[in-house]
Amino acid sequence: WRVAAALGAVSLILALAVGQLSSGTAGLPVEVGGLVLLAVGGVLAANVYYGYADEAEKQQAEVRALNASLGQKHQAFVAATADLNGTRPGDTAAITAAIAASVGADVACCYLLSADGRRFVPQPPGLGVDRLRPQAVNRPHGTSGPLLLAIESRNAFSAADESPLVELISFLPDDFHLRGLIAVPMPIGDHVGGLIVLGRTGAGFSDDDRRLATTLAARAGEQVASAQLVALTRQESARYSLMNELVKEASGKNMNEVLELVLGRGSEVIRYDAGRALMFHPDHTYVVVDGTTSAPEPIDGPLARVHDGDIHA
Repeated sequence: WRVAAALGAVSLILALAVGQLSSGTAGLPVEVGGLVLLAVGGVLAANVYYGYADEAEKQQAEVRALNASLGQKHQAFVAATADLNGTRPGDTAAITAAIAASVGADVACCYLLSADGRRFVPQPPGLGVDRLRPQAVNRPHGTSGPLLLAIESRNAFSAADESPLVELISFLPDDFHLRGLIAVPMPIGDHVGGLIVLGRTGAGFSDDDRRLATTLAARAGEQVASAQLVALTRQESARYSLMNELVKEASGKNMNEVLELVLGRGSEVIRYDAGRALMFHPDHTYVVVDGTTSAPEPIDGPLARVHDGDIHA
């Protein structure tokens, strides 16, 4: 409108100048009025044009934002429905890296439940945790922090900084800072078999990021459960095969030779460096079965628990 006003003023000045120079001034008021109307129309047209231009720019910005949102949702959908970048079942390192890439995390670490079900154990190498040195933590109880309690309840946990990591890591460097933190449970069967911790240094996580991380962690739990089942099946098969071989080889041997055979080949399915066979007596004593004669020893300490039927490790 500034340009239109300037042009209208110039036109008015020129019209007045031409009117003064010409001998006939009867049509001057009509010409001046026409120029004024022309200037007013130009200003109104300019205002309407800029109004439409602003509205079109707003609509274009909304369309760009909508396209970006749809692109993110499509990417999340693809990540949630496709394979975890071709990771092998049970490969926690590749699974962790794939989830971190899908969510856009700078820090990631996977924890799995220990064999005795008492602790969450970090699975190396993780992503961006070289200086943090994650450590095994006990399963949550009444005095645990909010992160572990949320995981035990099969719920996702989120925070705006790195402070909740003290539940998992005893020491955080002073220059280590996060703008967003997510911890999601990894269900394996009907129990929580682990968790995935994700962090960002540049920006926080959105609700879509949290839902995507939860979905990917659930699918990772299915892969880990499948790998554990395969490993367990192989172990059981190896155990039964070894038992059949031992039965065949033990034929015609005395007890000491059979025990020596079992202790020698038992390490094929159970990892140990050395083993001894003990025989319990009704008088609460035991002897070492190694082919020698030794005086009975009283059953006490860990052996008392083994004598009562408890497996001691």
